[in-house]
Amino acid sequence: MPDGGKFDPTFYAASYPDVVAALGTNEKVLYQHYLTSGKNEGRLPYAPGAVKAAPKNLLDCLVTDKSGFYFKTDETDSYGNRYFDKHLNTYVNHKARMIVFAETSSHQYLSGTIAPNVDVSNNIAFKVTIYANNDLVYTSPIIEHYTKPVNFDVAINHPSHVKIEVVANEYSTLNDLIIANTTLHD
Repeated sequence: MPDGGKFDPTFYAASYPDVVAALGTNEKVLYQHYLTSGKNEGRLPYAPGAVKAAPKNLLDCLVTDKSGFYFKTDETDSYGNRYFDKHLNTYVNHKARMIVFAETSSHQYLSGTIAPNVDVSNNIAFKVTIYANNDLVYTSPIIEHYTKPVNFDVAINHPSHVKIEVVANEYSTLNDLIIANTTLHD
């Protein structure tokens, strides 16, 4: 489209006959509908898989950081694995920490690694949940000091935003949990 958006008017018209019945088949009108209403209603602008977006680091899509997350580029987990990519570290103060990312709608999947920091206390346990458009798509196993790194690859289905929430069983100190290699991909 002229504004750089990816949109397939033939797919959109075939997939949403209610829109065609109300507005017709003019490409510009269908695209405007998608921008003003369809996107918020969860309608797809093109067939899933028709447009492949280049993989990108989820952290490049940061919208809001509710204190408690830190960005690091060199960290070691409790098994001696080093993480050099830009990744999240967090601590939790008896409540959930949440971070929100946008511009994720070009991607079908989110993958990454969750691991305890080398310095995490033996009595702290974490749980990580991931939401796509406020729908729960992933819950990690409990992550403790001796938990091996957990890899995840979850379908997020082209959401407008992704949220990552971390909850701990007690107060944790700075940088106790590593969330790394977060990649949006198809």
